This record gives sequence, structure tokens and C-alpha cells, in this order.
Amino acid sequence: MKKYLAFEKILATIDAERPDWIDELTELEREAEVYMQGKTYELKDHIEKMILAMLSCQRRWQDLVPYIENGDISAAFCNFDPEILKKTTSDTLYRSVTEHNCGNRRIDKQVEVLAFDIGVLESMFQDNVYDIKHGFYSLTHNSDGSHNIDGIIKLIQLLAEGKSKDYSDAAKYKLKEMGVALVCEYLKGFGVNVVKPDTHVRRILGNLGYSKKQGKDASVYEAIKICDEIANEYSSELSKRTSILPPAILVDTIIWQYGAEEKAEICTKKNPKCSVCKAQRDCYHYKAVN
Repeated sequence: MKKYLAFEKILATIDAERPDWIDELTELEREAEVYMQGKTYELKDHIEKMILAMLSCQRRWQDLVPYIENGDISAAFCNFDPEILKKTTSDTLYRSVTEHNCGNRRIDKQVEVLAFDIGVLESMFQDNVYDIKHGFYSLTHNSDGSHNIDGIIKLIQLLAEGKSKDYSDAAKYKLKEMGVALVCEYLKGFGVNVVKPDTHVRRILGNLGYSKKQGKDASVYEAIKICDEIANEYSSELSKRTSILPPAILVDTIIWQYGAEEKAEICTKKNPKCSVCKAQRDCYHYKAVN
């Protein structure tokens, strides 16, 4: 018997209410396919994915897409050139980003630490930390090509917290203004099979009783592990939706869209559409208000 039966009900609901949800997968599939081919990444590639992750903080991804596609974000950040970015003052970057309308509530803090974070990535390249030149592939995957969730969590802890048993000087690899959720977004940019444990995902997992404190938001690491278990449990069903995209990223996309405004908008924090949700009887929030 499956452990995460409510996820199947969520999938059935989103299929019925928003069958176009799957259109979100195109760009993610492209990145995952390139990643699985063993592409070598340059420092500039890492800077780009890190900046995009930063910009997604407290801002809806769909609002950023037009600025990615028209080149505004690239222009605002000097085409992600590390040498130019390090020489550009934070005030100049701030003005550039705001002029291109692609900032967020923390953009002033983010541009202040950008040169520092670029230096961290440079150090990681110099030390070849966790196979960074290949998007951390050897750490995030087993020898048979399957993903390694323990390795992925190890990488997240290094980048978000500066903690690692493998490096005595691990603190120097901690990225500023990049907590666990944003580090996961950065890694997803390479096609790493991990969920971004944002507020929607953590809230919905808690509502379904999957967190240790049932009915309360899952912690960031709980969310990562739970979504990985869901992906493993529903791997055959998920593979029918895409043969390219790693299953945990697909689970992330489904749950995130389920709770996000201007997406499926079913389990939003305000005014959830409980009447159409097939998982309502599994939901602590629904039981509390009915």
C-alpha cells in the first residue's frame, strides 16, 4: 500500500482543474537533458543560475520569465561576467536591476553580497569542490546514474549553511543570501533532482499530515526528503508525464502549482478551493474549518 495516497488525489485534481499545468515543464526538461549529458559548466553558468535563484526570492517565477527571455536580467547583471560584476559597485547594480524591473524585496542585500558569492564560487572551482565543473553531478548521482538524495542534502548543507564533514574549512563555501530554498532553486537550474522547499510546498505537505508536526508546515529538509519519497513511490506514474525530467522536480512542480496564485490556484493560503480538491478528507486545514 502506498504511503502518500493524498499525492495521487492532488495529481488527479490538478489534471482535472488545470490540465495545462504540464506546459511548465518545457524549460526544466531542457536543463535536465543537458545536465544528464554531462555538460561542463563554467563559472559564468553558475553565476547565472545563482542570480536567477536569488531573484526568485519573494517574487513569483512567472513574473521573471519575460525578463529572462528578453535579456533584461542578463543585461542588468553584466551578462553574468564574473570580472565585470566584481568591479561593479552594489549601488550601480541596484540601479541597473531596478531600471530593468527585475528585482525583489531583498535585491539591495543581494547585490551587496554578490561579489562575495562570486568569490565563493571561484574558490569552489579552484578546489573542484564536489565536481562543481559538472554541476556537482558526481555528488548528486550514484555510479549507476540514479540520483543520490544524501549527496544532494550534503551539498545543500555546504552551500546554505557552510557545514560539511568532507571539508574542514567548509564555512568558506557558504553562500550569502542563499538559504536552503534558494540553494535548491540554484541546483534545480542544473537539473539536480531536488525540490525547492518554498512556502507553498511546505504548507501543503503539512496540511496533508506528512510533516512530523502534523498539520504544521514541513521543515525545509523534511520537505526535501518527503518529496523525494513521493517521487520514488510514484516514479512509474510520473514517468508517463515526462521521460526526461527528474521525478522530484516534477513532484515539486505539481505541488507548487497546486498552491501558487495564477497557477492551478487550488490550495492557496488565502481562499483555497477545497470544494474541488480530491484530497480534502486528508487535509488538516479542511478538517479544521469544516
